[in-house]
Amino acid sequence: IINDRKREDEEIVKLYEVQKKFDSLSVEIVKPGRRILSEKTLKEVKGMKIKDVLYFFFTDAIIRAKKGSLLSEAFLVCKTNIPGDQLHCIDVADSPLLLPNLIQLSHATGSKKYFVHAESRDEKDLLLKEMRNIMSQKMIDACQEIEEKNKLLSPTTILMPANRSIRPTGSSS
Repeated sequence: IINDRKREDEEIVKLYEVQKKFDSLSVEIVKPGRRILSEKTLKEVKGMKIKDVLYFFFTDAIIRAKKGSLLSEAFLVCKTNIPGDQLHCIDVADSPLLLPNLIQLSHATGSKKYFVHAESRDEKDLLLKEMRNIMSQKMIDACQEIEEKNKLLSPTTILMPANRSIRPTGSSS
């Protein structure tokens, strides 16, 4: 229990360190249950241009950021915050007309699409795995929340009086 508490405290400190990098108005980094998985500079492809964009991978979201400046102090501005339950990532098939190893990232609304270029197929596979884990974790969290709410209304809770218990078949009193 002590090690778990220490690990949770370390995770919160990491989130506050990331939060300090951002313009305070652009995004809320510190949230209950959130952990940072990685911070990466990825190559985004738009038309014929390739630019480096900073990405933060959290357990529940991906945040795109750009560098800004305020009174000569460097800070980051959140450009896109895609919650895990609204994240779509597509493995773009290699084609002679496109750069190889592209991944399309988008918000579920489809309002914005970003194409990220990986240096190799292995890097692409790793990025896809990380993105899909973020998506999966958000869905798992939502399912667990629903399960917790449903425990209050389970058939056992409704049908059995509070002072009775269910015994396995074949057990004796």
